[in-house]
Amino acid sequence: LQSGHRICGALRGRKHSIYEGGFRVPFLARWPGQIAAARTTDEVIGLTDVMATCAALIGVSLPDTAAEDSVNLLPLWRGEAAAKGREHLVLKSANGIFAVREGSWKLIEQSEIAPGQKREPENNNQLYDLSSDPTETQNRWEDQPEIVLRLRRLLESTQKQSGAQ
Repeated sequence: LQSGHRICGALRGRKHSIYEGGFRVPFLARWPGQIAAARTTDEVIGLTDVMATCAALIGVSLPDTAAEDSVNLLPLWRGEAAAKGREHLVLKSANGIFAVREGSWKLIEQSEIAPGQKREPENNNQLYDLSSDPTETQNRWEDQPEIVLRLRRLLESTQKQSGAQ
């Protein structure tokens, strides 16, 4: 940054951060005859989705206890008309801060800190509409209470379902 180099471009945060600069990375796949060249999508995916996708690719059924948070992206990769990415994605920073992404909305929920531990600047309740604010500068937490409530419930239920803490 001192030399003007911004590894994450205009995105806020960097590796290990809960912000987009810490999580938004390009995913490239090349498969001649299966994936159209130069095809792009804005669908939300996670690295965990590679497991279910590869299992589907080779025709293997995964046990219920394996990769339970993985989504098969093969239809999306192949460009099938109705194919979508995942409905939502839960993120966790290196500092233990959780966020949930659903569509263009991203909720970051303030986490508890241990006594004597310094609160990280990103550890505050935040809500961003990434379609109009990909650099996460306009916190919409106060003016979108219904979206906050919906996403908090989604994050909580996903955490309970997966045992994530």
